[in-house]
Amino acid sequence: MSEPKRPQPTILIAEDEGELREMIAMALESSFDANVVQAATGKQAIQAIQTNPGIQAIVCDYNMPDGNGGAVYQHLLEANLNIPYIMVSSETPERHKEFSDRKLLAGYVEKPAIMKPLIELLRGLFSKTSPSHINESPFCPVRISALLKLGVCHRDFYLKLADDHYVKAVHVNEGFDSTDAERYKQKNITHLYLKAEDQPQFLSLVQDNLTLLLETKKLGTSEVIENVFTPSILLIHKVTSTFGWSEDLRDIVRNTVAIAVKTMNENRDLRSILQKLRSQSHRDLAEFCSEVSFVASGIATAMGWSSELTYYKLALASYLQDLSLTDEQTEHYHSLVQAAHEPKNANLSEIREFKLHPVKSVSVLEKWRNAPPDVDAIILQHHESPDQRGFPRGLPPQTINPLAAVQIVAMELVNFHRINGPDADMVAFLADQKSRYQQATFKNIYNVLFSSLQMHL
Repeated sequence: MSEPKRPQPTILIAEDEGELREMIAMALESSFDANVVQAATGKQAIQAIQTNPGIQAIVCDYNMPDGNGGAVYQHLLEANLNIPYIMVSSETPERHKEFSDRKLLAGYVEKPAIMKPLIELLRGLFSKTSPSHINESPFCPVRISALLKLGVCHRDFYLKLADDHYVKAVHVNEGFDSTDAERYKQKNITHLYLKAEDQPQFLSLVQDNLTLLLETKKLGTSEVIENVFTPSILLIHKVTSTFGWSEDLRDIVRNTVAIAVKTMNENRDLRSILQKLRSQSHRDLAEFCSEVSFVASGIATAMGWSSELTYYKLALASYLQDLSLTDEQTEHYHSLVQAAHEPKNANLSEIREFKLHPVKSVSVLEKWRNAPPDVDAIILQHHESPDQRGFPRGLPPQTINPLAAVQIVAMELVNFHRINGPDADMVAFLADQKSRYQQATFKNIYNVLFSSLQMHL
């Protein structure tokens, strides 16, 4: 007679940064057959300990509001609870007197490179207490709400129909948006599944995003960004009133751009690009980049990709996508874009050279070792088109990165507004584009934008 399966252990994650906490939870759920409970403050963590007797491990930040990680550790000691405590922080336990008694301290993981050592620590703990709950299945669960934070699925994801029956639900490099999440929610489906063989690469991607999130938090938003973030007030008013976007979006994007600008300023290879954008001769391009960043962030929000990481990637790409242009190309940027699509009476050698600028921009970006995920794809594909008439490669829409698709639509909306001014009819524009926006991510973008239009007409 087989031994009955033991109840799932519970892992408590205490971390005040919501997106960081979600990413850690996503990684742990895919690695262990365990419940994951989350807390945003020390007080919430203590309450979770008191109400969840099955907690077998605690993963805890130190600096949190309403009770820090030391208060959580002291509660364990005072309540005589034998629960292993792993400190995940930029601060070491030795700096804080609350950890002078180290009998429950199972380990320390220094931010930002936390994913691999944290999982190894927990594997070591569970191999002693709950070996059956180390996930040895050919598929690993990933919570849908957390997957939505990434936006782009860099691996195939599967739907579990039975214990040994999985069907592919999301293909590699497809977008996963709020429409998809809502469809699964209505069916009470909370997780999709990843092949175990793909998990190391997926966790590496999660770590890259997690590192990016922590680094941007560290940068802050104090960098002066005058003459860089200069979107047209008319455009902001037009798109927010047309699509019903929040009035707060401008400030959110401005803060994100500030972080992107500071990132550029601290990188030797990118600093010269920033200096160009600040110059009077590049003022129009800087304004265009700002407008694209703003509209792309609005579209991403409508798609359910309202994370700081997504905004940061779009902002960074907006300012870097044309970094390889010469001064002359910058001066004639909009006429060159038009000539690239309609090359009648154009200088063909000039057009050929211009069409290569996304490739050249990406080659410059390759010097940046810690470039965020997806930014290279957005830059390389920002002049592609849903009708396969874009450049430099004329990609079919199914192969265009979902965030690049957001960028492409944002650029088209901004260009339409620039040509038509305050009288630009966004409703008419979208209606005209319906046949072009009917495949892959473009179709989802069209649907959410058109739904927003209908709600706010």
